[in-house]
Amino acid sequence: MEFIIGTFDSFDIAAYTKKSFGMYGGEEQSVKLEFENRLVGVVIDRFGKDIIIAPAGDNHFTIKVDVAVSDQFLGWVFALGDGAKMLGPANVVVQMKVLAKKAIEKYQ
Repeated sequence: MEFIIGTFDSFDIAAYTKKSFGMYGGEEQSVKLEFENRLVGVVIDRFGKDIIIAPAGDNHFTIKVDVAVSDQFLGWVFALGDGAKMLGPANVVVQMKVLAKKAIEKYQ
């Protein structure tokens, strides 16, 4: 039993939780997002207070965070509507566009 416990000594559950969405993993990537200022509480609730929030004009801010990019993460961003925008990297922006296109097609 000590071997199993010792294996998890270096596992940071708080950091893992901030990067994962639900129980779904994905490739960990550093993503940049833009949000309307009104969503700052939502962002802090999700990623914690240790993130760097950079102003982006009068009404928006950006963050760069490491996340496990999954459909659940993209869905979380998508659920914030026009208050959130995926800025990069390019492959994650493409994944976001594909998700949006599938949602639109479903309701055509």
